[in-house]
Amino acid sequence: MSDFTVDRDFTKRVLGSAGTLVSYGTDEPAFEFNADGSYKGLLVEPAATNICLQSEDINTTWVASGDTTVTANNTTAPDGNATADKLGDDEATGTGDVLVTQTITVSGGTKYTASVFLKKDGLYWTRLEATGAGAVGDPSPNQYFDLDNGVTGTASAGIQDATIEAYPNDWYRCSITWTQGAGDTSFQFRIYVADGDNDVTVDLDGTSSIFVWGAQVETGPIATSYIP
Repeated sequence: MSDFTVDRDFTKRVLGSAGTLVSYGTDEPAFEFNADGSYKGLLVEPAATNICLQSEDINTTWVASGDTTVTANNTTAPDGNATADKLGDDEATGTGDVLVTQTITVSGGTKYTASVFLKKDGLYWTRLEATGAGAVGDPSPNQYFDLDNGVTGTASAGIQDATIEAYPNDWYRCSITWTQGAGDTSFQFRIYVADGDNDVTVDLDGTSSIFVWGAQVETGPIATSYIP
């Protein structure tokens, strides 16, 4: 500890040895662990700001679209608290789309990364989308993720990078990166329940659902450690 000095004006949240996110205070080094409990090391990353509102509550600022029901505080989140929400269908019968969306103001011509913690429930595929981002050749960059096997699926042309990182208790942190269109100063961050790779049409039978927590949107090419 005598070999370096930490100068940080905010709390840092990283995965701890017990398998949940833990907080390190201002000017305190943040030591990170892997999902299997092994030691990872000191976290050093760029400063960032989360511009996604109500990151842990998709039943507020977010809009439930299509045939969607949100059940708040339905399961244990990656930080160990029972604050993760269930995103599921409304049992209207037939098929439809299940998603939540939030409109976010941004700067045109800037690179952004959107991320969120997701966990399988009745289904295990999801799609993240930056609707209306106006990326070159792709107005709404989107990426599919497999929340059972921990791999990425189909991506549209505007996706510049996508990651899926395993966390304990079947959680994954998924992210997409794109460059906002030069004249586009807002986009909708959309989180879908998907029936499979490249398929967001699900059965409306009460079983088409995933768990959602910890959404984040920030400038830059990576998803930094979680910022509420």
